[in-house]
Amino acid sequence: MLLALRINVLAKGHSGISLETLHAIIEAFNASCLSFIPEKGTVGASGDLAPLSHLALGLVGEGKMWSPVTGWSNAKYVLEAHGLKPLSLKPKEGLALINGTQMITSLGAEAVERALAIARQADIIAALTLEVLKGTTKAFDSDVHAVRPHPGQMQVAWRFRSVLDSDVFSSEITVSENKVLCHPSSVDSLSTSAATEDHVSMGGWAARKALRVVEHVEQVLAIELLAACQALEFHRPLKTTPPLEEVHQLMRSVVRPWDCDRFMSPDIEAAHKLLREEKASTPLTNHTISG
Repeated sequence: MLLALRINVLAKGHSGISLETLHAIIEAFNASCLSFIPEKGTVGASGDLAPLSHLALGLVGEGKMWSPVTGWSNAKYVLEAHGLKPLSLKPKEGLALINGTQMITSLGAEAVERALAIARQADIIAALTLEVLKGTTKAFDSDVHAVRPHPGQMQVAWRFRSVLDSDVFSSEITVSENKVLCHPSSVDSLSTSAATEDHVSMGGWAARKALRVVEHVEQVLAIELLAACQALEFHRPLKTTPPLEEVHQLMRSVVRPWDCDRFMSPDIEAAHKLLREEKASTPLTNHTISG
């Protein structure tokens, strides 16, 4: 994603780079020749200088690169294995390649996409928890939620109605850690470049923290999903709604019921994988009702 974002910026024609160099970068991207880029090294001031320097390093045939054909190897070898030549940069093109915020943007984009995916699945998991706790569905009545002008609230209530067929904790420490991770990175700004950049955004660290928070939320919801499915076993032979039964069957395809003591870490990892692949949201797609 980072290389694609960099190409997008360079292609706009405002970065002082030649077409020849841009075409060479696009050829490397199309061949999936990707430079090794460390996730640390940017303060988010004038750009992600260190990470983008590593991006350019591989393109000029130095450092490490990866491709599906070669795996990780010497950058020059990887390029040559795909019939490509290392870049020979023209005046000022070095600066054009390293000045930008595509590291922050790529990490931030992944965090946003995963957050949206887990938010959709969180409603389904919460509905299953409500069901096994024998909660009431009256709280999600469409007329009640139409009283307040909050689209997000109404959408969540609609999701609950859809899966409940109603018209009307390792997890604790993970949640606690998220509280610390949500502390703004910008307050830890440091003066850089001999004080010419007296305040920096620390955007790279903020983006990495956002990704970590999303992953922690995924893990917490994976644990809740496991607990809710196990609770459903205690209510058998009673059945829940078709969409929630589908969620239960999905979980049972990768994790068997806890009928005796066993190591739970593999089960949590399997449930987390389901959520990462957005499979828990499938029942919502298959069983929806009008809002």
